[in-house]
Amino acid sequence: MDIVEKKANPGDIVFFASLRTYRLIDQWALFDPQSTLNKSKNASTIKDIFYGKEETSNLIERLDKMGVNVLIDLPKPVFNAPPFRCSDWFNQDNPICERGFYVEKSFLVDMMTPVVDSLKELNQKHDNLILWDNFSILCPDKKCSAFDAQGEPLFFDGDHLSGHGNRVLYPDFKRVLKQIWGSS
Repeated sequence: MDIVEKKANPGDIVFFASLRTYRLIDQWALFDPQSTLNKSKNASTIKDIFYGKEETSNLIERLDKMGVNVLIDLPKPVFNAPPFRCSDWFNQDNPICERGFYVEKSFLVDMMTPVVDSLKELNQKHDNLILWDNFSILCPDKKCSAFDAQGEPLFFDGDHLSGHGNRVLYPDFKRVLKQIWGSS
């Protein structure tokens, strides 16, 4: 925060981008989806979300006093298999790939609800906070896919965008920045 306070100017944007939900997989292990969903709503997680919200609120207030805008992206989809490890023919039988590249949208929305609700509360409290919801761009259907309609990977692994995924989001990201800066 010290660097931001020294270098930021009124009208600048600080982008808080991070994974705000639980993973369904990491590079070496699969996590049980139902257990992950339950964990996303248990008392300990809800407490952590509350403390995170309070800490973030304090940061946003400090930035607001400087005239700095804050941009936070709402959670993106997470997946059951890492495309980079599973897209080649010789990895088709790798156990890490067995659950595939689709997740029900309703499952993800349910899992993300506590975090999204917390961010929406912050948004109502802070005029300098802008929430960027790119979920519908990455998951336009009832099932979310780690690949676009042409078979290009939107995600590198279970929760990080690929270069292509970033290019898909760029036009909307640019739109949000223009909206913040008041240009068309």
